[in-house]
Amino acid sequence: MATSSINRNFVITDKNQIKAFADAVEKSSANRYTHSVNVKATKVNSADALKKIMDKRKRHGC
Repeated sequence: MATSSINRNFVITDKNQIKAFADAVEKSSANRYTHSVNVKATKVNSADALKKIMDKRKRHGC
């Protein structure tokens, strides 16, 4: 979401508009979407293990 659009000046004069704006801000912060990503990782404990991973990487053209 672009944040530059929120850096605009605006004027709210009606109490109902103020309440609606405040409610919208609170509602948007309560409905944040988060997701998790599963990542496969290998713990490297030695130089030999690192060499093995790097050899595998080279074989696959990475």
